[in-house]
Amino acid sequence: MPQMRYQYRVQVKMPTGVRKGTMELELGGPKLTGSLTILGRTEPVEGILNRDGSCTLRGRLRAMTREVVFSAVGRVDCQGLTLTVTSGRSTFQVTGTACPQTEEETG
Repeated sequence: MPQMRYQYRVQVKMPTGVRKGTMELELGGPKLTGSLTILGRTEPVEGILNRDGSCTLRGRLRAMTREVVFSAVGRVDCQGLTLTVTSGRSTFQVTGTACPQTEEETG
């Protein structure tokens, strides 16, 4: 399967409230790479994508005074994503929908 880049509008449900951002992911093989933009910062994410759409990801979130290293499990495809994120004792949800591609992006 060829690699395809997708952008998702995401909502991160944290103990301090819902934060909105974007996530870009390359889908199409077992390796999953991309970035998460939230709280004014963009950080890389990486993981594994299984054939059934289940995935594992790891990365970090940075705020002005804090850095949170996380791991996530969930599902991702060309339409959306749902992740359960764990960092230390904290668990929170990330959901997202794929952003429409423009004609320039699709060729």
